Amino acid sequence: EAKFATNVPSGRRDRFVEEYAFNLTSESTGDTQNLYAYLYNAINQANNIIQAVPRLPDGSQAQKDRVLGEAYVLRALVYFDLLRFYAQPYRFTPD
Repeated sequence: EAKFATNVPSGRRDRFVEEYAFNLTSESTGDTQNLYAYLYNAINQANNIIQAVPRLPDGSQAQKDRVLGEAYVLRALVYFDLLRFYAQPYRFTPD
């Protein structure tokens, strides 16, 4: 059973599930139009972390490696979702 955030209005708790499952209804299209910007913002934040972590004076190398690994994974997941939402289908024909 899926668990949803409690601070989301009750009528919109399934918004992210709709988008992830490609169940885009007219009610959720406004959120979907902003999805492109949200995803590229997440990529930008991951890139900022990847650039900043090596220059941090505090923390052990293991901690830095863990944070870098998490940032790389999140960035890869966001790129994957961008492909899922916006890539041209493999069997696409122009006619």
